[in-house]
Amino acid sequence: MSKGKKTMYTLKEAAEEINYSTKTLRRYIKEGRIDAFRIHRSYRISAAALERVIKRDMRRNFESDMGLIDSCYTSLWLLGINALSPLHRGFEAIKEAMRRGVNVKVLLLDPDSLAFKARADKEADGIPEYTVKRLKSEFETSMALCRCIADSVGTGDKYGKIEVSLHGQEPHCSMILIDYISGENVYWACNYNPYPKINSTRGISGRTFFVENAPEEKEKKTKKKTKESNKIIKIQVSEDQKNLKSLDAYKKEYTDLFNSATCVSVYEDVEQKS
Repeated sequence: MSKGKKTMYTLKEAAEEINYSTKTLRRYIKEGRIDAFRIHRSYRISAAALERVIKRDMRRNFESDMGLIDSCYTSLWLLGINALSPLHRGFEAIKEAMRRGVNVKVLLLDPDSLAFKARADKEADGIPEYTVKRLKSEFETSMALCRCIADSVGTGDKYGKIEVSLHGQEPHCSMILIDYISGENVYWACNYNPYPKINSTRGISGRTFFVENAPEEKEKKTKKKTKESNKIIKIQVSEDQKNLKSLDAYKKEYTDLFNSATCVSVYEDVEQKS
């Protein structure tokens, strides 16, 4: 490990690094899913043990991501360092959504920003220069996918549009936000993936949390008007939940970042299609 890199964590510090609760980490220790040792009455966990947990257990739920992409009504918003996974895995589904009128926003990290270089340093496992090249290659692939989607769908009036913007802020999460129809109403839903704080972990790491603003089922059955329409529904794809915000807060976070970002055209030479 490089000089100055933290090598040992208390239980609380370890939980904060990977966005777990201490309760879940204690259970992991008892189940043998993470290596730890005791000093007096306190647990200590090595950085290497945390990295093993991240690589083994902490993976985004791509099935859930695809479920959101397939379910979008008029809006599909993607946020990531390069958003390569949803763009690649959801390539055909995104095109189909746009053909039925869904507008897509893609918010990526600017490869010329200081935040991009800082992220490469954080993800680096051995050679930082290699990580910069990898992230830039992933970014270029994402841009190529966006342009290919735009070209394949075209610019007919009945089709949705794809917008791509680049921001330069330090990334701390990825998100997929959609609006969807349930019954006679339109709601919003979000897959939220906080990035682990520990170094040498990629953006693809991290657990998936599901947040929506639909009322709970029991409130729907009563047919009574309620002020709980923006209440977080505690449905989660992964088992541990920590510091989730309301759906409106995630929408605002995305919108503020998108509006302050730099728009990049993906429609050069794209044909008009009716």
